[in-house]
Amino acid sequence: MSFTLRARWSASSAPRLARTFVARPKHTVKDPLLTASNAEITELPENLTFIHRPPPTAETPLSYTTNPTSPLLRQTSASSTSAPLPPPLHAAYNGESKRLTEAQIEEIRARRAKDPKRNPAWKLAQEYGCSRLFISMVAPIKKIDVQVGTSEGLVQMTEAERRQLEKAKVMSRWGERKQINREVKRLRREKW
Repeated sequence: MSFTLRARWSASSAPRLARTFVARPKHTVKDPLLTASNAEITELPENLTFIHRPPPTAETPLSYTTNPTSPLLRQTSASSTSAPLPPPLHAAYNGESKRLTEAQIEEIRARRAKDPKRNPAWKLAQEYGCSRLFISMVAPIKKIDVQVGTSEGLVQMTEAERRQLEKAKVMSRWGERKQINREVKRLRREKW
């Protein structure tokens, strides 16, 4: 028993060695311009230094530093024009536009108004030899009638009315909280 007490006493009373840390020198970052192997350093008067490093990538043949003329102004070489081109997306415009008479324009309007699904703009443009844009400008479609199956059977209505009907069906399945939140949101937008 006395041995263990003495061992504790000697271990606790022994002088402890203070931990000392080695003082490291302050880390200084070397200037990458001065240490670069390909840098050209020129001393200038008044304690100035000019350092030139070439770019890390190779120069392109179209570089403005090596060839200052614009590549757009240069004549194309024969080798670049011999490469095959992809096929054109649309037929080239030949510059001729067919003049339509008032009677033809009225006929286009009548056909578009009667049945816009059977007389789309592209089809009429092919028939009359003009652009689709011209057809859509001369005879725009305001409403397209759609047949929609409802509980009463097939009903003829416009596209906007059909979308409104579908929206009403979806809204009928909403809960009370969602209806209130949507109404509050609508009122907030109105007063914005």
